[in-house]
Amino acid sequence: MQKKTILPFCLLLAGIPLYAAANQEPSIPTNGPNSHGHLTLFSYLSANNLAYSGANYRLPLPATDSDFYDHGRPDPAKFQLGKFLFFDKILSGNQNISCATCHHPLAATGDGLSLSVGEGGRGLGITRNTGFGNEAIYERVPRNAPPLFNVGAKRMTGMFHDGRVEVDSLAPSGFNTPAGDELPIGVLENVLAAQAMFPVTSNSEMAGQPGENPIADAAEAGNLAGPGGVWEQLANRLKANEEYAQLFNQAFALTPEQITYAHAANAIAAFEAAAWRADHSPFDRYLRGDKEAMSKESIQGMSLFYGKAGCSQCHSGVFQTDMQYHAIAMPQIGPGKGDGAEGHEDFGRERVTHDPADRYKFRTPRFEMWRLQAPGGMMAPTIPWKLWFAIT
Repeated sequence: MQKKTILPFCLLLAGIPLYAAANQEPSIPTNGPNSHGHLTLFSYLSANNLAYSGANYRLPLPATDSDFYDHGRPDPAKFQLGKFLFFDKILSGNQNISCATCHHPLAATGDGLSLSVGEGGRGLGITRNTGFGNEAIYERVPRNAPPLFNVGAKRMTGMFHDGRVEVDSLAPSGFNTPAGDELPIGVLENVLAAQAMFPVTSNSEMAGQPGENPIADAAEAGNLAGPGGVWEQLANRLKANEEYAQLFNQAFALTPEQITYAHAANAIAAFEAAAWRADHSPFDRYLRGDKEAMSKESIQGMSLFYGKAGCSQCHSGVFQTDMQYHAIAMPQIGPGKGDGAEGHEDFGRERVTHDPADRYKFRTPRFEMWRLQAPGGMMAPTIPWKLWFAIT
């Protein structure tokens, strides 16, 4: 008898939207949902006379305020500073791109592209282009811009697709990052802030190309934390801006001379964590006891996801990720990261661990607003399926 293969079925559910983003300026949440106990699919089906074989599966606990940094309510002054920095091009070498360029609210905190068009591009979202002739950019960003929903959850202990920024209690700074021991010690508040230290150091993302500006030159030379390094130069820009000097004083009680780029990273992280918190989807409401939040088809999809289809083996928990790294034979999109015999491959997690067993592995992605994210070279494709659960 031929055995049935059910694991690939989980890839067919990759269009799950778990949060409806409002088209308005983000604000600090004033309160959060209350926690409720475990619910099982079986109890719901029984109550509604819905027969589904093998549906007694344990569902994750709903997210609560305590799952997020600052209980989901950061200091207002820090949030405001982070918002300005997130949307300001002052943090890029040529001052022509901001964090929001590739993580825009109108593009579900991404850019709608499989591979981002970073420094030097024109436009936003799917209309952003690489330029033409002498105005063309030097290179595209070799990976997809990850969404920012729920990056402020404490369970997100690793950042970037390959986890190259992650919590590490043995590191002097508390984090394992490409900067090694040069990362500031005792300043960065969490791993999300540590992550915000690095897009500005990438020539293709925000720094620009060597010869275009001093920040790009420092990035190319690998000078991040030294005298004249990327972070010092950016801090000097912020110190020289009277409005930002005042905002840093309000958020951190700093004089202009005390401002560092690590403080800017803390503010950006505070903004991202609160603005892009996403735990009010039908699925989240169902976990909190609202039995009318999801349709019958969504319930069926959920039963497959957490049961027979095996999707939750990797996409586990309330945020649908085990925060582990897997190779799923997904074809690479784009030119790679310089790996392999011809320099056109992306070895993924191996680039961090230097373990060949981690080759082509990438972190299990979360599913918030998945339908609106462009498929990338390390992510499952977006495929319509009638049994998506939590569809609004």
